[in-house]
Amino acid sequence: MNAVGVVETIEDYHRRPELSKTGLAQFAKAPRLYDWYINKGNQIASTDAMTTGSAAHLLALEPKLFANSYYVLPEGVIRNVKHSFAGCYNEHLTAAAHRKIIRKQDMDDV
Repeated sequence: MNAVGVVETIEDYHRRPELSKTGLAQFAKAPRLYDWYINKGNQIASTDAMTTGSAAHLLALEPKLFANSYYVLPEGVIRNVKHSFAGCYNEHLTAAAHRKIIRKQDMDDV
């Protein structure tokens, strides 16, 4: 979080003490699950839909941060390191560095 209180990443947002949509969903399933999610530092695995939603949120509300947070995987690149084209995907993993990878077709939905 920066000096004026703006959340800089989705990870920062989820570290905040206020309730989030994800936290409420965990509590609705079971209060113990919410406790596990919040107090034990456990994270829910991110799905493609969650990544797309987070990317849309960032692009709409904080577009200057988007390029530093997401890497758009070109169409046709197979995301499977066991596939015969794994070298191509690994090159994109290297290019993405610390950024989250979003597929081109998901980005088109944003």
